[in-house]
Amino acid sequence: MWTPNMGSKPVVKILAHLSAPVTGLALSRCGKYMATTGKDSRFKIWDIRSQYRCLYDYFTPSPATSCDFSDTGIVSLAFGNEVQLWKNTPNEKQKTPYMKHRVGRSGISINCVKFAPYEDVLGMSHAEGYSSIVVPGAGLSNFDTYEANPFESGSQRKEKLIHGLLEKLDPNTISLKVNTIG
Repeated sequence: MWTPNMGSKPVVKILAHLSAPVTGLALSRCGKYMATTGKDSRFKIWDIRSQYRCLYDYFTPSPATSCDFSDTGIVSLAFGNEVQLWKNTPNEKQKTPYMKHRVGRSGISINCVKFAPYEDVLGMSHAEGYSSIVVPGAGLSNFDTYEANPFESGSQRKEKLIHGLLEKLDPNTISLKVNTIG
């Protein structure tokens, strides 16, 4: 992990999978947890707030090619033509996946999985194109309007811009008289 203040020197180095290279890495939306997958057919959840320690270590049927966190903390893993979804992984050790899904025929290999922000949708890219599935409980039902609003209308955007400009101005410089400046 790097920070702009340190230049080209890494702040943290983690040897996540001792015997194999890392194939996927994802950070939770809150920035507290990290998921890694490796060629050793393992999937690990890390707490990046406290000494970068491994919270939970899971075995997968085959090496995962991609992983991602949803807004609510569900972790998706892709291997071959199958996607597994793990719920509540940072809080307690899970015995089985929350959901499993197979894409098309067995020859298809999923390259990447990504959750849509604020939605219960998981997108999957593969050799034959794109597929998506609905994952109940993956999206935030109430998004924070102070963050980027994906449902913002044109009038809301203009209103936000005006409010942003008025908040920057000193109240003494605002006048209702048209011919008065400052």
